[in-house]
Amino acid sequence: MHYKILFLLLIFSPALSQKQTKFRKIVEERKFEGTIEKYKVTFGIAYNSMAIRMDEKLILVKFDRSQGKELVENFPVGTRVTGVSRGSRLDFKPYNEKASKGLKELFSYFMADSLVSIKSQAHETVAIWKKRTPQDGLFINKKTEKDKVVFDQEIAQIFKIDNRKKAFLLEDQNLLVGSPFIDFLKAEWHANEEVSFIGYEIDLRPGEAYPIEGFKKVMSVRRLSKESVVIESFYYKQNSVCIGLRATTSMGMVKLNFPSIYAKKIMEIEKKKEPILIYFDRFEGDPKSFLFPTIHGLICGSDTLRMEDDYYGDPDGDHDYISISSKGVITKLNLSAKQKIVSLVVDERYLLEIDTKTESQLKAYLKKGKSIGFEGDQRIKKEGEVYQFDYQIVSPKKLTLEGREFLLYNR
Repeated sequence: MHYKILFLLLIFSPALSQKQTKFRKIVEERKFEGTIEKYKVTFGIAYNSMAIRMDEKLILVKFDRSQGKELVENFPVGTRVTGVSRGSRLDFKPYNEKASKGLKELFSYFMADSLVSIKSQAHETVAIWKKRTPQDGLFINKKTEKDKVVFDQEIAQIFKIDNRKKAFLLEDQNLLVGSPFIDFLKAEWHANEEVSFIGYEIDLRPGEAYPIEGFKKVMSVRRLSKESVVIESFYYKQNSVCIGLRATTSMGMVKLNFPSIYAKKIMEIEKKKEPILIYFDRFEGDPKSFLFPTIHGLICGSDTLRMEDDYYGDPDGDHDYISISSKGVITKLNLSAKQKIVSLVVDERYLLEIDTKTESQLKAYLKKGKSIGFEGDQRIKKEGEVYQFDYQIVSPKKLTLEGREFLLYNR
């Protein structure tokens, strides 16, 4: 599952589980009065929220980061303020190490009130909210932009922000901050250490305020591990598409994913039998679903590959299709470890993908040697892909078995 999907599920599922009457109360305006205790950075590097002490409570109020400089200068920490906010009211507790990890901090930010206006004895400000850009420090627009893979850069300086967040300044004055979804910027990063990473540049807006200075650009990144490997073999999905490799490393034997369009090139590199360096994200999903740590870089002699897509959960990628209608004889059934039919071969030419629902409903009809008719979408093979067998891959929409037609779920 993609990081963004996982994040959205975790963020919204608690709110959606409430009764409708409670959910309606989330959006409303209310007054606050208290003392500004701190300004906070939730993602990226710009201040985007303030913690306000209201008697015994500490609440979080978020604001547009392009208004941060104005707020920090006019309402410094310690200022007594009144104002209006809009949204939900959650108790905001000072972050300790346990409470600050992972998505809890992001959840607090997104469920916090949004600033409407704020006033002190000396100043008064009305909040201005601007439309987010694709690179606003939270998400990248995958339709127009790609992540950037960077190899072996030296850390010049380490900054600590709050109790958890850290930022890392490189020699070229690029600043690295952690992805909001993966809390990876930990103590093992050291000054003068070389690091590799995948990430994207965050837009810096006029009017922002920062807890640190001395940088030119900011990137939201995930760290990549580097290993010298010997490729032992390649592995294939149940539809025969090559999406990964098995390799010997200093950690022992590992399985790693790569995008299917790199299979041919990686196989050519492996044949040279030269030392190979790989750069990969250690995050591992479900091995039973062929979701292993993802390779994002490979160096072998003069060959350098950068895989600048966040393809976790889908190394096979999107494809174009053409419509097909044909018939023939089932010559092979491909089974899972649990002896479930996952695909079948027709006339040693077509490989029909069979999902769990179809398998459970039509298993009695799907027998080797049986005649079959099918209609559906035939996958167009991409440049660089390698199939284990020379089949045309088909996602069937209709099957004809023993004279009966069965309409399948349209994927």
